[in-house]
Amino acid sequence: GDSGVSGSGASASASPVTQSAQVLKVESREQPASAVQDVARTKLRPLSAADAVAPARIALGPLVQPKNAEREADGSFAPLQIGAARPVAATRTAAGLQRQLQWRPSASGGLVAAVSVDAEGAHGLRLGLLVTQLPGSATLRVYSQFKPDAVYEVSGQEVLQLIDRNLQAGDSSDAARTWWTPDTGGSEATLEIELPRGTPASALQVAIPQVS
Repeated sequence: GDSGVSGSGASASASPVTQSAQVLKVESREQPASAVQDVARTKLRPLSAADAVAPARIALGPLVQPKNAEREADGSFAPLQIGAARPVAATRTAAGLQRQLQWRPSASGGLVAAVSVDAEGAHGLRLGLLVTQLPGSATLRVYSQFKPDAVYEVSGQEVLQLIDRNLQAGDSSDAARTWWTPDTGGSEATLEIELPRGTPASALQVAIPQVS
């Protein structure tokens, strides 16, 4: 499937996402929450206790069932609709997410931090990463705390390329600047961010205003 992060035209340095000159006849590549990710990019990594990054944990609690929600034969509620968006107040802004992230030195001499979001009752969770500024040399990893060695990895450069396509097509909305992580298959998803040596945490300005 299309991972939604291919293309060209983004800077490899810490790159503010700003409105660029509109290019005519450029198709918008806005990535919907339902976009299919390239699961083939998920790979196993050796993970020791020393390598594990302790994430900041955000628990959203159960999603309130609508009054007309269908019930199963045993009286329990039917599974919630996949793709229902939920706001995340704690990481709604870049400043809010920075307050959550607990940066520590990485094995390569840079910085690494992670955030885990658990949406009780979700059947496959995706995080919507709203990008204002992202170093192209950053590495983003997505995994579940239930299987932290199975990692989907993408570079900041690839995410910037997707967003740059949208901006060149004249779309500067929050949706156009949002990268949706792949589905982790459960109610919890962890986003790990690694910055290379010499890149300060202040170079990162991203938020997670919603999950789906």
